[in-house]
Amino acid sequence: MKPVLLVINALDVRDEATALFAGRPVWQETLRRIASLSEGCDLLLVCHEGESLLPEACDVPQTRLSGYGAHAVLSTLQHNHSGYEWYVFLDISAVFMDPGLVTAFLGTGRHRIAQYVYGEHYPKGIAPQVLSAEALAILAGVSSGNDFRFGEEAIFDLMGLDINSWDIEMVVSETDFRRMRLDLRIRSAEALARMKALLAIDPGLVDDWSYERLARCLREHVGILRTVPAYVELDLVDACQLSCHYCPRSVREDLVPEQSVSLDDLGRLVKDLRRFAPDATIALSPYSEPLLHPQAETAIRMILDSGLRLVLETNGIALDEKLAALLASADPERSIIIFSPDFSDPERFAREKGASLLPLVEANIERLLALRQRNVWIQAIQFEADDANLDAFYERWKAHEDAILPRKYNNWCQCIPGRPAVDLSPLVRTPCWHLARDLVIRADGRVPMCKQDLECRVSPGNVFRDGLEAVWAGLERQWQEQCADPAFQGLPLCAPCDEWHTYNF
Repeated sequence: MKPVLLVINALDVRDEATALFAGRPVWQETLRRIASLSEGCDLLLVCHEGESLLPEACDVPQTRLSGYGAHAVLSTLQHNHSGYEWYVFLDISAVFMDPGLVTAFLGTGRHRIAQYVYGEHYPKGIAPQVLSAEALAILAGVSSGNDFRFGEEAIFDLMGLDINSWDIEMVVSETDFRRMRLDLRIRSAEALARMKALLAIDPGLVDDWSYERLARCLREHVGILRTVPAYVELDLVDACQLSCHYCPRSVREDLVPEQSVSLDDLGRLVKDLRRFAPDATIALSPYSEPLLHPQAETAIRMILDSGLRLVLETNGIALDEKLAALLASADPERSIIIFSPDFSDPERFAREKGASLLPLVEANIERLLALRQRNVWIQAIQFEADDANLDAFYERWKAHEDAILPRKYNNWCQCIPGRPAVDLSPLVRTPCWHLARDLVIRADGRVPMCKQDLECRVSPGNVFRDGLEAVWAGLERQWQEQCADPAFQGLPLCAPCDEWHTYNF
């Protein structure tokens, strides 16, 4: 029996894999590192039959599959590439991989007589997955009825169907990178920008492949977490039918009810995002009711057609049959709809929100849920010492309890009275996720520092006038100040904020 087959996943290779890493394409550098393990190991590149980014002659044996499912991969390995003791799974875009970890993980599997070895607390794209021949044969059968898309989570997800039946060993990273939510596989504009930043900080990473050196660089340079916008919150219109006392609109003094984003401006923004941050999510709306835009249907369709992910947060009042049909037809993997009734008692709804419209809201929610259930959420706000409201809300929507989304109370940097029901803030404060990933755009194009900056006290400009890249770059200084100042003494707006640890995608 041969010792090891190194299985290189190129099923869903992205354009970014052809970008240069110190003069070589990312895919070529990854194969160069993997090939250093070739003594005693065979290599196999698993590609989709329609794949054209990788050259045919890349000196690695290939198998081409018609689909992307785990069953196709595992059964092909079992039937056409049997006779190995171990199968090691790697990614073609894992350009920062340390071949030494493959050796270490294999050693763990042999020493512990494990069926599966995986890494915990590593950034994605660093730790290999090691599977025994026995486990491969079992999973090839199990996957036939549970055909997950083949990727980093597929093997563990299949084992999770009966987790206690497996001998699994976990190798834990000395540094816990979970908080940084890093994906070092070069599969997005964000990852590509981060790769360039890492090489600029430490060019030695090209020749020193050790995970220890990479981990040290990541720990010491947290600023690289900010690359391109990941979550763009856009106010389509500066208006709402409700007057919730806990809404930031209740304290904003710059409201311009007639202000709305033109379709031309929206089109330019979408185009710029597709070029600059193609994996970004557009969220409607941070402060207002997006369905009040005079051309809401066209605007939503424009975003959906662009390929960007859409998050639509609405009070539901204006969700008519036509809009419901549009949202029901949207890809649920690329569109998320969040309703915010917040309460289930009509009197409480009227008192807190200023209008007796709960029956209409609930009817509109039910209409969409009858057409589509996946990624449709019903939001309830969590006030301090108000468990009765949440209990009643769960009772009202028990038929859709998996869709209930409790929402943390936000006092907008103490601009609004009240506190969250539970303080979930980590004990040690770290740089704000929203400064690293989010971009907020008002209906008139102004960009505040973050959603909490209600008065636009810190603004890099106007996105419709100055451009997407310019306003994003204009907030880099505030991010770097937070990285350098853990106590955030230099940013008065940040000191009272308790949203810094929350995360959007």
